[in-house]
Amino acid sequence: MPRISRDWIAGGILLIVGSFELALTFLPDVAFLIPLLLGLGLLGLFLVLRSPAFLSAGGVISGIGVGILTARQGDPDLAGAGVLVSIGFGFVLVSILGAIYDVHSVRTWPLVPGSALIAVGAVIFATGLGPGVLDLAVRGWPAVPVIVGSYLLLAARLRLPLYADDAEPVEEVPDETHPVPTGRHQEQGPQAPTMS
Repeated sequence: MPRISRDWIAGGILLIVGSFELALTFLPDVAFLIPLLLGLGLLGLFLVLRSPAFLSAGGVISGIGVGILTARQGDPDLAGAGVLVSIGFGFVLVSILGAIYDVHSVRTWPLVPGSALIAVGAVIFATGLGPGVLDLAVRGWPAVPVIVGSYLLLAARLRLPLYADDAEPVEEVPDETHPVPTGRHQEQGPQAPTMS
């Protein structure tokens, strides 16, 4: 698969973020839809580029968006638990799409946080702790993509393996911040004229 230029990625991210900021400024009544639309946009980018980073971020942010929609439905006990369960299902969605599209790096790990969030959401609903959790989730949801993005950047920088033990490792892509050796170790400058 051909690599996408950093300029395209940066431009696309700026376009998406700028569009949502404009929508937030001029259409404040639909601000609660921004995380869901952002997540769906990232999932759309995954379908085009097949990048595990877009799949991970898109699934989790879509789960956050569905959680916000759940929180707006009324019952605070259901809303607080619904946010966690929705984020958990966002992680499960990452694993399912990773299996469907044969993305080895996201097949298994999302099941751990996903199942944990679903279990915690069930406990919160059963114990009636929803309002406190809801307040924390509404204020703190931006921390989730920051944490996931930080992990992905750190893993890329440290070249940590992002695939399961049974998966075939993919060919390593050189880090663009360091020059890649081309087989020529010496540059040839201008030749001095020779006397014949």
